[in-house]
Amino acid sequence: MRGLQLAGRGTESIRPPTSGQVTILGEVEEAAGFIRSLSVFLYPVTRGSGMKVKVLEALACGVPVVTTPEGADGIGAHDGIVVETTDERLAAAAAELLGDPVARKDRGAAARRLFQERFTPGVATQPLVSAYERMVRRGYG
Repeated sequence: MRGLQLAGRGTESIRPPTSGQVTILGEVEEAAGFIRSLSVFLYPVTRGSGMKVKVLEALACGVPVVTTPEGADGIGAHDGIVVETTDERLAAAAAELLGDPVARKDRGAAARRLFQERFTPGVATQPLVSAYERMVRRGYG
């Protein structure tokens, strides 16, 4: 068991507890590799708008996500994403997934399916391509 790994800008200033397995990684060079190594991606972001690249990366890697409404902005709750609003509920959801390998595997598979169905480049750009095609047919291009 690797324990809890904290990564990202600013985490270097966090002082881990003296007991338990908490590793402060700071910024990681290659996010996708780091995310693939996780059992659960806990992303308690509280600000910002629009889709979060880190959440999309976790989905693409088949890692179940536990996040806030801000973290799921543009994606929403889904079998691969658990959305909670309080620190306590975020921690409980992550702990529940960590303690249930079958649920974790199922949610990871659902995360990967969600990415493939909605966010791969071909799927994600199709509405824009269709709009351009309609414009050309109508003589706007």
